[in-house]
Amino acid sequence: MQNKAQRQSYLDQCQAFIGTIEESLAKQAAAVDAKRAVRDGKAGELQRLVDAQRAYYKAVKEFQEECDRNEALSAAVARREAETAAATSGEA
Repeated sequence: MQNKAQRQSYLDQCQAFIGTIEESLAKQAAAVDAKRAVRDGKAGELQRLVDAQRAYYKAVKEFQEECDRNEALSAAVARREAETAAATSGEA
């Protein structure tokens, strides 16, 4: 009887130990899932910010190109005005 009682006691302790481990595992899995959700949310936010940054740099580049184009056109207009003024003063 003592062997059977000891065996049952040992099995009960093992079952309790296994139950504790399973509870701990479930808590850790829940913590991991929560952290993954936070990570995924931050990854989405990062991607949104990266996309916004790319759009900003693209807009700045296009603006700079238009500024350069405007300077070239302004210089061409100034040259034509100078040529027209010189031609008009030369005729008079």
